[in-house]
Formats: sequence, structure tokens, C-alpha cells
Amino acid sequence: MGLCFEQTATSGKSFDDISNARAAALAGTTNTKDVGSICARDAMRITHSASETARGQRSGQFSLEPLRGLRQSLFPSSLPRHPMRTLASSSSRAAAVLSTDQLRAEFLAAGLFVPGAANLLGWETDRTIMGAISPLATPLSLPNPAEVRSAFFLERREAGVINLGGPGSITVDGTTHAMESLDALYLGRGAKDVAFASRDPAQPARFYLLSYPAHTAHPVRHVPIKDAKPDRLGARETANERLLYKLIHPGAFPSCQLVMGFTRLEPGSVWNTMPPHTHPRRSEVYCYFNVPANGAVFHFMGEPTATRHLVVRDLEIALSPPWSTHCGCGTAAYAFVWGMGGENQEFSDMDPAPVAGLR
Repeated sequence: MGLCFEQTATSGKSFDDISNARAAALAGTTNTKDVGSICARDAMRITHSASETARGQRSGQFSLEPLRGLRQSLFPSSLPRHPMRTLASSSSRAAAVLSTDQLRAEFLAAGLFVPGAANLLGWETDRTIMGAISPLATPLSLPNPAEVRSAFFLERREAGVINLGGPGSITVDGTTHAMESLDALYLGRGAKDVAFASRDPAQPARFYLLSYPAHTAHPVRHVPIKDAKPDRLGARETANERLLYKLIHPGAFPSCQLVMGFTRLEPGSVWNTMPPHTHPRRSEVYCYFNVPANGAVFHFMGEPTATRHLVVRDLEIALSPPWSTHCGCGTAAYAFVWGMGGENQEFSDMDPAPVAGLR
């Protein structure tokens, strides 16, 4: 079963230039000077199908058939085989000129929440992995993609989980934690056997997971939403009255680099994170939820002087690199899980992007 990746523009070249250079070089149809700036790892792993290369399209599907022997040596059959897409990191210059479809492919993850399935998505920035685990009548185990290259998923990683659906539970190495809607669970490095379940398949749980590399082990922590004390931010006059819940953060208990929580907008408010800011020392991921079925959130991103936007629906995920601003405006009130990983866990470590300077 082949790996699937989404590839991005790098080194000042367009996405199509990079993608077609990779594909053509691996297929043996061009000289190698066009791929001098492409990292050896990508050049070893990925080749477009010939028809996609000819059309210059990027469907995001790749074939490893010409490299079957190399793949077998890299990923022995003894490892669990759960393919995981990985989004490559993109530069701010590239993001400023991407088409709408390319921008969405680079910075928006959609379709991860599938009933009865556990799906993971990787992002090269800060070695981020996002997950959507949606059990029905049968519990689902935490996958261990071959791309992680470990004996089990949390061998060298930590993760935070927030339940965005109905009541459920998470069992970690034999201990079961009841997970009500919006409860959080911190999974420390070394947690081996992790299984997710719904209490009632008719009202299934939806577990959103965010994971980063971990340098040491911290114990599993359950954070019931009933015990959380939110911060009240914004004002009705500026349409950004909201409640911010810090669930996994240094002020509560230690983690390696993960900081995670969620924000819920009050009725009549539509703006989040306004005025916006950047996080030069860490990246951030937004998972939007409780977005009305016929509504959307317009998520703003990009450098402060070259903003772009993504139209985001319910249970879709927006990626925010360290150089990017992030804020959003919805057609009605909504909520979103925010999560960060990087070198600094201090929540207030941010560089403001004043509204007067936005373009």
C-alpha cells in the first residue's frame, strides 16, 4: 500500500515547477539539475503517475511502484502499515502566490473525520501530526503509521485529545478514562496501547488528536470540561465575545511542547483572535467545530502585509506556520480547538499584527 503525500512550493519556485521536477526526475524524463533544490528524502520517496505529470496536475496521489524494493527496506513488513499523508512546509513567499486550490491543499485539512475510522495527517512543520478518530460500535486503536518509524505511535511523541462529539472513552494501557463532550486527555510519551470508544454509536464520540515529538515522559492526564475555568475575552461591541479554555498547558501540568485548548464564541460574535498575531517560535493548528451546516468561517492567514484566506467548514483544520497570522470571521458563532507546538510553551509568546498594518 503506497504512501500518500501532499507536496508544496519551496525555494522560491512554484508548486507545479517543484512537483513536475520531482516527478520527471524520478520517472527519468528530465535531467537532474531541475531538482537540485529538492531534498534527497523527497526525491527518493515520491513519483507522480505519468498521466498526472503530463497534465501538470497535483491530485496529491503518488505511486511508489518504481521504488518497491527501497520501500520494503525502509518499512519492514513487521511494522504496522497505516499510510499517512504528510503536508510539506511552505514558505511565506510561496503562500502569497498560490492559487486558491493550492492554498487549500497546503494549509487546510478536510475530510479527516470519517465515521468508524481513525485517520492521521502529518505536517512537516514542528513534526505535527493531527488525528480524527470516530468510533462507532467497535473501539478504534490509535494507528501507528510506518512514516513515524516507531514501535508504537507514542514511543517518541506526546498527544492531546479533545472529544468533539458524544460521550465516549479512551483506554490507555488498561486504564479507561470516560470522555464527555469537550473533555481533554493528555497522552505522554511511552503510552503504548490506546483505544477510543463511543458510549452510544447513535451519538458517537469524535476524538480530535494533536501530537508532537516529546523529549521525556509525562503521565496521562484527564481534564474534564466541567472543571475547566475559561477566560472571557472580547466584547459584544466588536463581535468577538468569546470563552477561551486552556486545557493542556504548563500552568496546569507539564508537557513537552504541546499546548492545547479551545475557544467558543458567544451568540452574535463572529471574530476570533482579533487583532491577530504570529508565533515565530511555534506553529499553531485550528480545528473548527460547531460551524453551522450552511455556514462557514473565513480563516485569515499569511504574512501581515500579504494576507490570504481559507473558507473553512465544520470539522476542518487550518494550519498556521510560525510566519503566518491567524484569525477568522464566521457567518455565525462557532468554536475551534487551538493547539501549538514549538520551542516556547508560554501562552502569551506572540508578536502582534496590528489591524492598521494588515494588507
